[in-house]
Amino acid sequence: MAVKVVHPAQAGDEEFRARFKREVEVSRRVTGPCLVALLAADPGAAVPWLATPYAPGLTLGAHIAAHGPLSGARLYALAVGTAAALAAVHAAGGRDADPGG
Repeated sequence: MAVKVVHPAQAGDEEFRARFKREVEVSRRVTGPCLVALLAADPGAAVPWLATPYAPGLTLGAHIAAHGPLSGARLYALAVGTAAALAAVHAAGGRDADPGG
């Protein structure tokens, strides 16, 4: 399981909390390839958090640092996966959600 915990400095920012709450609401509705499911969340907690299944692997930055820039089929696969995930989020009404948190 992976847990995203809001930094305490941001927990007091009402605008940030509202964006995080929208992120949780959209995450509860959205499903699809290239997305991880929301297992649990408490956006109203003193320190808001959400939990998803753990997806092992390198971050994109770590992968590029270790293996160089993506190209060819790997680049296209990333682009297709990203587009599929964004389409699912938009279909769930998440165009205003902040996936970066």
